[in-house]
Amino acid sequence: ENHIIISEPEEPTPTVLTIGVGGLKIERFWSIMSLYGIKQIIDVRATRVAYGSEWDYNPKDMPEECKRRGIRYRYIGRNDKIAGYPREEEFYVEGRASYERISLTDQYERSIQEILCSIKTCRTLILGSMTQPQNDPRGLLIGKTLKERGVLILHLIDTDSTVYAIDQHELEDILVNIHFPDRDQLNFFEEPLCYRDMIKRGYVLQGKKHAFPYRPGRDRKQKACQNEIISGDFYEEKW
Repeated sequence: ENHIIISEPEEPTPTVLTIGVGGLKIERFWSIMSLYGIKQIIDVRATRVAYGSEWDYNPKDMPEECKRRGIRYRYIGRNDKIAGYPREEEFYVEGRASYERISLTDQYERSIQEILCSIKTCRTLILGSMTQPQNDPRGLLIGKTLKERGVLILHLIDTDSTVYAIDQHELEDILVNIHFPDRDQLNFFEEPLCYRDMIKRGYVLQGKKHAFPYRPGRDRKQKACQNEIISGDFYEEKW
């Protein structure tokens, strides 16, 4: 007797988009949000006050504008671990934040779980600072972790005339090309690395170049802002 086996439908792969707003005009930003149907923005930038080219993206002003556009806004950069900018000196190696050490903390894991829960509900975008994700914690830290958890990460990059996306695998290819440009050439004096090891090493080397530097006394400056509250239907966070 033949039996018909009905397989359970596969759950869609959880997906999150990211973008860096440094140098991105605010009108262009909202156009991109509309183009990709973004319904929630999770801001992981380390600073609660934006300067220079990021002035239009000030976390103090974003909640109201997002609410007006029907977008939920959440600022979680107050967690210095998810922002990639820890206060404690122990999380720095050779003067730069160590993303590997940060990723092992409970504080970082709590924010990752927060992101994982959020992306199940609606089309979500992670907001960072740097234009290129390979130079930003959203790519070198958060993107790496989410990829390991089975999330599809699409990093949006704007070139003024167009916007395109690269996934975390493509970001890793960029890291390998940056730090191992001569990998196909034979070297009789060094043991060759496999591609996976090149990726792992690429994350570390790129972090040493672009991670936040250690700045003693930064914790004291931020404590003055810890009691400030921004609230609304779409937002309620303490800095």
